[in-house]
Amino acid sequence: MKKILLPLISICLLVSFTPFTPVWTSRADLYQGFNFVTGKQTTVGYITSLQIGSKKIAADFSTIKDPLNPNTTLPPVVAVLNNLNWSTAATDVVYLGALVSTANKMSIQTMLMSGDASLATEVAVSFVVYNYDPVAKYYFKSTYHTNST
Repeated sequence: MKKILLPLISICLLVSFTPFTPVWTSRADLYQGFNFVTGKQTTVGYITSLQIGSKKIAADFSTIKDPLNPNTTLPPVVAVLNNLNWSTAATDVVYLGALVSTANKMSIQTMLMSGDASLATEVAVSFVVYNYDPVAKYYFKSTYHTNST
């Protein structure tokens, strides 16, 4: 009897309750986010501030280079983004995937396990995404960012 191996296929669907709304999806390069190299041309992004309930999460990544001026560092950030999804309707959910420090991970886990009801209702986040323009050969701040919380 011959065994047939089928490839494992995973499908991710984003469902929007707003009909005919385009979905914006972007992958950000974690390595480039932490170790910025001028010649690399990938998207990078950062969560610049995050508050869950009454708890402000520390911006503790302080050595991140500024893609717009790689000779300087950004102000400390909370997390480095690795993916973003938004169905572009004003009231639709924005999904941010990111890496946080071990200290922030432990702090967030403790908050989630505490049972505090305010954690489920109040979240304030600021983020920025940088894309690369291969024609002009420079990074620019993407359309998808927040100017403030």
